[in-house]
Amino acid sequence: MRSLRALCLISAALVLGCAAPSGAAQDDSARIAASIETAGGSVVRDRTGHIVDVSLARTWATDADVERVAAIKTVRRLDLSLTYASDRGVERLKALDRLEELNLSSAEFITDAAIAFLRGHRQLRTLNLRGTDVTDTSLSYVAELPQLQSLDISFTQISDVGLEHLASLARLEELNLGGNKISGVGLHVLKLLPKLKKLSFYGIQRRNAGWCWAPVVTDLELETISLLSGLEELNIGLGVALGAPRPDDLGPADSEAECRIAGGTRVTDLGLAKLASLEKLRRLDLSGSSITASGLKSLTAFRNLQRLSLWNVKAIDDSVGSSLEALTNLTSLDLSNTPVGDETLRRVARLPHLRRLYVSETNVTAQSVDALKKQHPAIMVSWAARSAPRVPLSPGSKHER
Repeated sequence: MRSLRALCLISAALVLGCAAPSGAAQDDSARIAASIETAGGSVVRDRTGHIVDVSLARTWATDADVERVAAIKTVRRLDLSLTYASDRGVERLKALDRLEELNLSSAEFITDAAIAFLRGHRQLRTLNLRGTDVTDTSLSYVAELPQLQSLDISFTQISDVGLEHLASLARLEELNLGGNKISGVGLHVLKLLPKLKKLSFYGIQRRNAGWCWAPVVTDLELETISLLSGLEELNIGLGVALGAPRPDDLGPADSEAECRIAGGTRVTDLGLAKLASLEKLRRLDLSGSSITASGLKSLTAFRNLQRLSLWNVKAIDDSVGSSLEALTNLTSLDLSNTPVGDETLRRVARLPHLRRLYVSETNVTAQSVDALKKQHPAIMVSWAARSAPRVPLSPGSKHER
């Protein structure tokens, strides 16, 4: 009996000894959470009270802040976008062995060294490196993340050489390549990503010496993309002629000196027809492309299409109405900066599921917009006409007072 009683006491002591650190850990997590929220960040807890989501986005947090977060072992999602986190801070994340999502977007001090530290996070599913200083070297490290499903490497310094490393990411479903100096040479790797559902080439990145980078996307590249049978969302980027000056439609440049585009898109009716095999497409952005009203007849193949952008497609007119009217599942349609008019407006108003319609800078009249709003109040219509340029006053002009 004595031995049994002693055993019970020892067991109780062990249990109590294990509970104390747990309570201390919870106190530490609470203090860290308070400091995160004081700094403007946020935390999310699961049903058991453990912190699983931490955001320091737009707080300009430093590596010291990241090190404190690394003490919360239960974190699964971490947002460090628009912070001062550097390679040293990412190194501290080794302690977060449950990390599944990491956002480093626009953390400008992140380089290839930081991505090397992430190789041990083999459970990572989402990685956002948009606007960081990573190069092709980082993609060789990313290739060691077998569970990765979403990757944003837009506005970085990767090239065609680095894209070859993506071939090992068999689970990848989302890929953003915009604002990079890449061409069709590197895009052949897409054929090795059978689960890809979302693909974007959107964006132009301004570099030194008056150059801007954008992916090269032509009808030839669309032939490769047409092989991605599971694709649900496709953004071909801005329709900028290869090597052309920065277009006025993008607004003023960041500085007085304009830049020339290294890359760009040139998609025509022929390229769009090649995409007809993508029957699962739900979202398609053809902004600025050289597609005509005749070429848009190919859209009838996309029976599941819900969102379509034809912003700045200058070669279409009201004859496109019949093709758009056939897309009965559309919920959002952007026709801004195109020559379409009231006839197209009347046709698309018949779409049964349409909820958002953008027709600014078109030939659509205010009267037609008002009539549509009254007949279809469920449709949100965005319409505005650019005001006429002001006539400068000069001596002797009729505007002089």
